[in-house]
Amino acid sequence: MSSSGLSNLLEDSFYSSYSCPCVKRTLAPLRSLGLLVNILRLQGANLEGAMLSGLDLSHAGLSGAVLRAAKLDGANLSHARMHGADLRNADLSNTELTHAALAGGDLRGICVSGANLEHVNLQGANLSQVDLSGLRLTHANMVGANCSGAKLDGADLQHANLTAANLQGASLKGTNLRNANLIAADLSGVDLSEADLAKANLQQARTDRESIR
Repeated sequence: MSSSGLSNLLEDSFYSSYSCPCVKRTLAPLRSLGLLVNILRLQGANLEGAMLSGLDLSHAGLSGAVLRAAKLDGANLSHARMHGADLRNADLSNTELTHAALAGGDLRGICVSGANLEHVNLQGANLSQVDLSGLRLTHANMVGANCSGAKLDGADLQHANLTAANLQGASLKGTNLRNANLIAADLSGVDLSEADLAKANLQQARTDRESIR
């Protein structure tokens, strides 16, 4: 979907909610695409391939939305509600995702280079094979997330919650896991060379050997 097509869709949805001309005039300055997305709730909307680069989408309600192959590079998605969203193959490079809620989302194939994911909620999300190298994921909620085969080399996961996360075959070379919670996480085949595990909780974590106690 082109940006103009999406803009028309959002404006039609927005203005259909208001019949009073005076209200329309009052809200006229809010017709920018980014602000409309902030105001509207677009749960379950089909935004496949949408061009949303650089927009302010903070606090947007996009839970369950289809955003496959969408261009979101440089966008502000802080505090956005995107539970269960389909973000496969979307471009999220250099995106602000602090405190964004992506629980249960499908993020396979996404590009997130340069993105900020501090305090992001990725509980139960599918991040299989995703490259998260060097990213800031401090205090991230990744409980039960599928990170099998993911690349997390050099990422900052301090205080992240990875309880029961699936990290089979993932690469965490040089990753900062200080104070991270890895209780019952599956670390089978994980490369932890040069990773910082100081004060990390590894109780019942599964490895190629026996569980770490």
